[in-house]
Amino acid sequence: KYTGITPLIYSVPLWLHPVLFLIRLLAAILFVYALFQTDILEFIGVKQIKGQTNSMLVTSGSYGITRHPLYTGAMGMLFTKTTMSQLDLILVIFVSIYFVIGAYIEERRLHSIFGEEYEKYKQNVSMFLPLKKFTKYRIRWKRSEPRGYEAEERNKKG
Repeated sequence: KYTGITPLIYSVPLWLHPVLFLIRLLAAILFVYALFQTDILEFIGVKQIKGQTNSMLVTSGSYGITRHPLYTGAMGMLFTKTTMSQLDLILVIFVSIYFVIGAYIEERRLHSIFGEEYEKYKQNVSMFLPLKKFTKYRIRWKRSEPRGYEAEERNKKG
């Protein structure tokens, strides 16, 4: 039973806990996988202060799934709480806003460093959710449908 100091917003039914656990597990795996691909000292700015940046655009692994896997994984873990109090929700919203703003700032920085290479990467990989991976297949399927004159002929027959 919830005994927090702020009102309870929601409590997920017990039968949904395994689903949230799976989502949370996937988010944690993505986060840890990205952490191993990230130079932590560069990420937190220590290398920039010392003038030791070794800029290389990473586009594989977790960064091939989403452009900001650390933020995505963290937000996935935050939003999959089984109970959410008013205070929890406010914290989750503010932290998520911070992540989104940070991601946009990072995008501008990466564009200034890598230019066209980063633009190509942005076209192929979604910012937070791996939606572009799924829409590629959908677009390919749609392209196989008849267009123009062929579509009109098909409609006349049908």
